[in-house]
Amino acid sequence: IPNPTIEIANPMIEMANPTMEIANPLIETPIPLTEMVNPSIETSNPSMEMPNPIKISAILFQGTKNVTLLDRKDFCDDLVSNIEDSMVFLRKHLNLSYKIKHLQREEILEIPEVALREALVNAACHRDYFEKGANISISIFSDRVEISNPGGLPSGLPIELFGRKSVTRNSVIADLLHRIGYIEKIGTGIQRIKDAVADVASCTVEFEISENWFT
Repeated sequence: IPNPTIEIANPMIEMANPTMEIANPLIETPIPLTEMVNPSIETSNPSMEMPNPIKISAILFQGTKNVTLLDRKDFCDDLVSNIEDSMVFLRKHLNLSYKIKHLQREEILEIPEVALREALVNAACHRDYFEKGANISISIFSDRVEISNPGGLPSGLPIELFGRKSVTRNSVIADLLHRIGYIEKIGTGIQRIKDAVADVASCTVEFEISENWFT
């Protein structure tokens, strides 16, 4: 009978030391753009310190009050995927109309998609990532959509200049979103929302700003 102490290799000897064998992914592995904003990476830059996952909570309510939930999704992937998944949720639950042009059918959301996307990108770009107890939220009611993020106006931006001047709270995230085409020009998002909504007679837009929240 073979002696197991002789013929069985000692796993403690043959196992590669993970601290020696695994290359540092932050140094040697190229990082895709969709993974660059990672809340698990510790850094001294306040724009990248994210104690919570980059989560967006999307909820469909029955009627006009936040009482009865009909659907809910929490998106906890990377920042860009969360924005795209949130748009899918909005398209799923908002009413569609159709426009026929040159024998092709165009789907039109009851709230302009440009305005919804700009609101989401604005929330992701300007939210307060130091706030541990709240996340970006999307609330769909029968008569409105509310998109909120923790954090009021950035320091240095008085409310009378809101929509006309821009102060970036998270410069690293803003630069990332600009480089991948999610922001055309920093400081233009609010006006783009207003312009998109103005083209639809049945739509209006309101902004609510407090010390700790922007909706």
